[in-house]
Amino acid sequence: MRIGELARKVGVSCDTLRLYERQGLIQSDRRPNGYRDFPDPMLEVVQLIRQAQRLGFTLGEIGQLMQGIQGALDQDQVAEVLREK
Repeated sequence: MRIGELARKVGVSCDTLRLYERQGLIQSDRRPNGYRDFPDPMLEVVQLIRQAQRLGFTLGEIGQLMQGIQGALDQDQVAEVLREK
């Protein structure tokens, strides 16, 4: 889905999604015309990011947690991030 469609579905601006992408929190593929193409599961990822922000997590902390979800951190490291918060 294109960035505008994702933004509408999640209720954020396109600029917010671009920020998340620059921060490495979400990824998109680029079409030949340069448009971003987000896979459908990215909708849930953005919803997770928004929920974490509402709970008081910074984008840096969210990035650490997402690394844990993707297996880059072990469970103890993820638990430490959550405990510190």
